[in-house]
Amino acid sequence: MESVLAFLDHATPDFGREFRKQYSDVIPIFRSDKYVKLTKAEKDAVTGKIADMVALMRRERIPLTAATSRDEYEWALRQAVNAAQDDAFLRAVPSEFDFAKGPAQISGEERWSHTEELRELAMADNLLWAQQRESSRGKVLFFAHDAHVQTGVAMSSTLRSRAAGEYLRSALDQDLVVIGTYFGHGLGFPAKDMPLPPDAVGVDGLLSSLSIPVFIMDLRELPSSGILRQWFEAAHGTRILTGVNMVSPLEAYDAILFIETITPTPAVPEP
Repeated sequence: MESVLAFLDHATPDFGREFRKQYSDVIPIFRSDKYVKLTKAEKDAVTGKIADMVALMRRERIPLTAATSRDEYEWALRQAVNAAQDDAFLRAVPSEFDFAKGPAQISGEERWSHTEELRELAMADNLLWAQQRESSRGKVLFFAHDAHVQTGVAMSSTLRSRAAGEYLRSALDQDLVVIGTYFGHGLGFPAKDMPLPPDAVGVDGLLSSLSIPVFIMDLRELPSSGILRQWFEAAHGTRILTGVNMVSPLEAYDAILFIETITPTPAVPEP
């Protein structure tokens, strides 16, 4: 919302100032830690104002584009759409949910899975928007956690939900290539952040046992039958920050990137 208001300030200063006044009561409460505590009537008011913002941006496309540029306008409109995505997500969050504690506090609840899927759907829609804008220039690379890019339904110890990758597969079919990332061991991490060793019977353990430092495995080239294919079709444990995900590699990914040893990203010194 702040980005949209800044754009309107730039495009039409007088109108921007007036529009900003209309939204002065929304900005302070349009936050994850405050929204969930609002009453239904208050949430309805926020939703209505955000819908009005999106409608105005679309209605005023011609003068706003003329006052700025097509690219500036498209980005501002997308920010308004992003606000609507945020609103849909926050409306679905259970009122007792505390973002500081994470989803484990409502472990296994179907309503949280549906809430999480709204986030995944928004990620997919935003990527499709970028792909439509940029595809004429080449391929689009999308980097995210495996739990977001996989095309199979994630089965973790706490949640079961559709990932962004599943929505993207539905939209792009074979134009989408999903590469899952696995690693063997960590090196140089503080003790509290040191990754657990790979599970010998999990995907990480199998790939680590090959003793190859770095490789990419194209799962689309697996034999059509046999023990190897059966193993990659079955669900196996995969380490994640919040526990263990059960993932069928062949269902979730088109390829796997494996890195035996990972290290922390060096800290960037402050200027």
